[in-house]
Amino acid sequence: MNYNHLALPFSDFIFTIAIIFIVFFLTFKNTSVKNKSTVIEKDTTNLLKGFFILTVVLHHLSQRLIDPQLLKLVYGQAGYVSVGMFFFLSGYGLSISSKKSSDTFTTFVKKKLTRVYLPCVVINLIVFSTLNVNANLFEIMIPTSVDSTQWFISVILIFYSVQYVSNKVNINNIIFITLSMFIYMIGCYLMKLGEWWYVSSLCFPLGFAWHKYNKNISNVLSKLNVIQLSIIIFVLISLLIIKKFFTMLAIVACPAFCLLVLLSIYKFEIKSKTISLIGMCSLEIYIIHMKLMWVLEYFLSNNNFNYSGSIWLIPYFMILILSAYVFYRVNNYFLKLIN
Repeated sequence: MNYNHLALPFSDFIFTIAIIFIVFFLTFKNTSVKNKSTVIEKDTTNLLKGFFILTVVLHHLSQRLIDPQLLKLVYGQAGYVSVGMFFFLSGYGLSISSKKSSDTFTTFVKKKLTRVYLPCVVINLIVFSTLNVNANLFEIMIPTSVDSTQWFISVILIFYSVQYVSNKVNINNIIFITLSMFIYMIGCYLMKLGEWWYVSSLCFPLGFAWHKYNKNISNVLSKLNVIQLSIIIFVLISLLIIKKFFTMLAIVACPAFCLLVLLSIYKFEIKSKTISLIGMCSLEIYIIHMKLMWVLEYFLSNNNFNYSGSIWLIPYFMILILSAYVFYRVNNYFLKLIN
């Protein structure tokens, strides 16, 4: 489906400045200096998910709107690093949960498929019914068949499988997962998949490493002075800038960005109930966001609305967050029944 003719309300400049202000204000308004810790709490995880899922949505919007010059300048390169943070948080969370319990293969499949894959299928059915699309079984069952932005779902299921196998083999799971990521990246490159399929992959084992060596990392960071810390930050930012000129450097730049974020939350305590709430249903927002754009465009065009000049993004974000939250609650209810 091709809906690349939606336009921004007012102007690209006004919208971009407004959205940056709103997102950053909601995220950082209660920021304060904290007692330094490299442990990532649940609230911080949800906040990071909330901030970066909004970044992903804006990144995809910047690729699909009429002349989004400033929006694309700000968010055009933000997609891969945002996905990298989700891979990092997945690795970090799995590292914690794998220590608490060791799932059987049946339990593992049931948990991951019902939490990640099943919502994709349900949303596909709902959207195709709404748009009166005669979709075949393949289009309904395969996340990327009609929505290319859903590649993340396929990849994260692969990464979950790698992590499950790593728990069953008698070697260092960080080494096993890292080697698996390199094999995966080589495979993607040879298959000529888009770079977004693999440039963020090393963030996944980074999450495991951050949890396993948490105390060691905390000890190192606590000994750094301002100059040393500034040099580290400068190097990390430089990698992000150079990546723009050397695409393959993104494989290193993405973990560098994760480390930059982690240094920030090591120094500052960031709290936002709104962004954390959005983070709770970040998976549902990811699954829904592009399909909702299709539905909204379909509704506006079939009712002869002048959507190119209307403030259509306001209802878009309101409906997106509300529907994602409802779907999150319903999905959790069924997960409890199934498990």
